Amino acid sequence: MGVAVFLPFLFSIFSLFALIFKRDSKTLLSLESSYSFGVAFSFGALVALVFTISVKDIAFGWATTLNISASELSHFLNSIAIWKGFCSDCIVSEKLADISHFVRLGGAVKKEQIDSALLLGAWWKYLAMALITYGVIFRAILLFVVKVLQKGSKIQIIAQKNEEHLRDISSNYSNKISLDELKKRKFKLIKYHTNCNLASSDDADDIVVCVKSWEPPILDFFDYLEELKDKNSSSKISIFLQGLGDKAKKSDIDIWLRKLNELELNYEVIV
Repeated sequence: MGVAVFLPFLFSIFSLFALIFKRDSKTLLSLESSYSFGVAFSFGALVALVFTISVKDIAFGWATTLNISASELSHFLNSIAIWKGFCSDCIVSEKLADISHFVRLGGAVKKEQIDSALLLGAWWKYLAMALITYGVIFRAILLFVVKVLQKGSKIQIIAQKNEEHLRDISSNYSNKISLDELKKRKFKLIKYHTNCNLASSDDADDIVVCVKSWEPPILDFFDYLEELKDKNSSSKISIFLQGLGDKAKKSDIDIWLRKLNELELNYEVIV
């Protein structure tokens, strides 16, 4: 009971504080390994118990130097037996606790114990249920919780990396100018399924293609740009990301810049 149930259960309770106050990936990985080993150990102990009582006739007993009576022990063990509602035989009765109590003097077996030899074997039911409940099921639940938290932690890490990646693209994309800089130049405006209120000059060599920034960048648009570039090989082609308001949102700009980076296209982008 002490080695296979109580100590592992107390360790699992203390480790819950780590789940509450510290949920970094290193801690979750350590707890996952600990709970996995705990479930395997308890299941192995359960198998060993069932095998042992199947091939041997064991008389279970208990002894202590502390002043604990059989009724007190029985009451304590049954108070933590949460399975007693559906397995009334899997508890320690006061009679069982009393008859299986070995005393220190001489260590001899009492006559009552010999007469109740069959009753002494009933302890295995309580031990088995304790291993199943607190060793296997309880730790399996904790293991499931850790795996869920670990999955959430991985998703969060991936999201942070994606956010950092987007931020890097936005800051490192060199071929990017502001709308104020664009207005200082002459250019021919092409509206790609949108309505831009920019001054266009039909005799300008430079071409600015206006596109909705809030719509996702699709390959058809970039195919259109490549065709436009082939037909106007001497012209500088730029992309103006039109926003819903005065300016395009940073998140929309980052998505467009990431797509340009993936396709290895270096068009000038106006934001």
